[in-house]
This record gives sequence, structure tokens and C-alpha cells, in this order.
Amino acid sequence: MRASSCPFFCVVIALATTWFVAHPCIGQTTDNTSLEETERWIADKISLYQQNEESVSYLGGLMYIFSTQPGMFGAQETRTARITITDVEYLSLVQYPEVVWLCFHIAPNGETESILSINGKIETITKHCVILKKSFDSDGMLERMRRALSRLIEFHGGPVKSLAEPY
Repeated sequence: MRASSCPFFCVVIALATTWFVAHPCIGQTTDNTSLEETERWIADKISLYQQNEESVSYLGGLMYIFSTQPGMFGAQETRTARITITDVEYLSLVQYPEVVWLCFHIAPNGETESILSINGKIETITKHCVILKKSFDSDGMLERMRRALSRLIEFHGGPVKSLAEPY
């Protein structure tokens, strides 16, 4: 290499290195978030936008959504949904005047059923909705939630999915 081209070559390498350091997602096939970070982000967003008392936890490939809400005749209802993460087919958002419902649509695979327990009564489910504040929609959280849940499915060995509603 000629000595006169070395300074130019060194400047190019320095600029390229600086650019790649400033843009850490370049050269990676997926983002750098861990399973725990993804689980925490989903749980935090549901907690942040919750309309009723909702909390989320995980065990293996299962997501548990706990809620307490008014039931029939004013009695409190305690609900626990157990959703097999890899069985989530898509997410939808149902609009109401004061709230939105974030619905997990589930296609059972026959191994571990997704279930809902309401005050101890258990039933198999193919859809579960979480009631959230209207700002969930206006803040553009649906697409971000779809990406996070798709990443979670991928972490648990499921196929990458867009989780968009089928039309």
C-alpha cells in the first residue's frame, strides 16, 4: 500500500467504525433484547395502560394475565388467563368510547391449552382481551406490542409472525 493512500484509508476505517458503533443494530439479524427484557416490556406496557387491575407473569412458554374487575351484580371477578405464547396467532384492538380491548387470538396446537379461570371456574379459550386505556391506541402501542410479542414467540421456539389481523 502506498504511503499517500494510508491517511485516506485510515480515515475511512475510522468513520466506518464510528458509524457502526453509533448504529449497533447494523450487522445483526435480530435486535439485541433478551427474553427477560421482552417479557418485562410487555408486562410493563399492560400495567401502564391498564384500565382494571391487570398484571402479567411468565412461566416457561406460558403467559399468565391476572385481573380483578367488576363482575355481574357488582361482585369482584378474579380472572387468570393462561396463554400458550407460541399459540398466539394475532392481536386485535377493539375500540370503545372510553377504552380499548387488546385481544390475543389463540390457535390451540393440542399440547398445552390456553385457559381462563374466572373465580375458579376454568374454560378453554381461543381469545383473551385485556381492557386498556384509550391512550394505548393514540400512543401507537399496537404495532409495538405486536413486534414484542412476535419476538417473545420467537424466543420460545415458535415461528416469526406479524401478528397482524387477517383480512
